Amino acid sequence: MRNAGADAVWCWSVADVYAAIDQIVLEGGLAVRVVCKILNVSRSGFYAWRDETETQRERENLALVPLVCEVFWRHKRRYGVRRIAEELKDWGSPCGVARVAKLLKNQGLRAI
Repeated sequence: MRNAGADAVWCWSVADVYAAIDQIVLEGGLAVRVVCKILNVSRSGFYAWRDETETQRERENLALVPLVCEVFWRHKRRYGVRRIAEELKDWGSPCGVARVAKLLKNQGLRAI
């Protein structure tokens, strides 16, 4: 029988690694330089991640997600991206079809 744990590959996102570094530095009192060196990531990348501010587009997307989900579920998963985009335009929150598609995909939603 093969030991799956020994051959497991860890797939961490960069944001997960940086969040772990942030936590270790805050709680463990270790220097960022040391932790980044151990985990083999750049300090500049960590600091860029830490100091990153939310863009206008990201704020707009966060405001659109509840609206997109409301239209999606109100129509019992039968509305696709085009119809949702059209309804959002009628509600006074115009947004493109590709953007609606991206928001639905990020939420794990798909019309039937």
